[in-house]
Amino acid sequence: MKYLLILLFAINLNALEPEAKVADLPTMEVLEAYEDSEELFSMKVMEYYQTAIVLSTQLKSLGFTPDEKVSSPSLEQLTDMELDLIIRYYNLAKSLEGQIESITGFEKSNNFNNLKSRITELESQYTDSLWEVKNSYLLRELELKKEIEEKCNDKITKIENAIKDNCVDCINFLSLSLSENIFLGNFDGQLESKPNIGMKVYLNALKPFGFGRSFEFWYEYQEPRFTSNFDNGTETISESWNSNINALGVSTQFYPVITGKDINGGLKLGGGYFWTSGKVYNRDEATYSWEGMKFEIEFFGGVNNPRYPIDLFLNLGLYQSFTNDLILDLADDNSINLDKTMFNFSIGLRYNFWSSLY
Repeated sequence: MKYLLILLFAINLNALEPEAKVADLPTMEVLEAYEDSEELFSMKVMEYYQTAIVLSTQLKSLGFTPDEKVSSPSLEQLTDMELDLIIRYYNLAKSLEGQIESITGFEKSNNFNNLKSRITELESQYTDSLWEVKNSYLLRELELKKEIEEKCNDKITKIENAIKDNCVDCINFLSLSLSENIFLGNFDGQLESKPNIGMKVYLNALKPFGFGRSFEFWYEYQEPRFTSNFDNGTETISESWNSNINALGVSTQFYPVITGKDINGGLKLGGGYFWTSGKVYNRDEATYSWEGMKFEIEFFGGVNNPRYPIDLFLNLGLYQSFTNDLILDLADDNSINLDKTMFNFSIGLRYNFWSSLY
């Protein structure tokens, strides 16, 4: 009888507190945002559905009949993405939570005597202590919870598999691009730029820094193929330069600008800091070293399918020195002055290594 009183006391206390809390219903503005993503919409419905299952199971395990019947949403309901479905399952879970919180003890319940008789019967059937009976009860609760979680996870997996080929809301967290580049400016025949290969790495700022999903950091590296033409009065001397240019910056994305059934496109605006240096091959005294700001605008597009995470882009960059002119020092008091501005035109392909909704 000592074990009976301890068990009744423990069950009485546990019954007063819901085993799962119902998350607050998002504001209407946030709810409307769920309509733009089938996956996020489905996950919110399943969150309230899972909570309702846990609360319904708790009531049944304590001998009470839930006021609300919990049934799983159909795939058709989830794909229709009606906001009423989220609100319906929120209200369902909230009703069950209120039913549990309204229980002030088994003494006020019509099920108290029946539950007491069941425990007494269990005590007479088993030779072991009632602690083992309680342990069996708790193990069964854990099994039920595991079954609920597996059922919900299976539904979520099916939803994810159903929309994985149409993930227009996915974020590209890590990308790498290769491009063909050419530099333009106030060269007046004194400097020629041949096409060169460039490389650029993009890191979305959402995951590491919590910025908006349209902001990203980037690093760019190029080796320009410059040839200088200097007229010394008697002849024109042409020399090739061994050069490199680096840039760090941030950009924001406007997406989509162009959209269709099979393709979509967008616009990026960015800015950052650049530094560059170079020297004439086999003549170390002829050098240059510049630094300043870079501004760029980019148009990009790709197929509307995450199975092919490749974008084609066109990029126009402006390199601006705010202090010194861009000067090529040819040594022997000779130089070429390119003013303070230079342009760069790029065309290339970008591969998105890591894309996700989260």
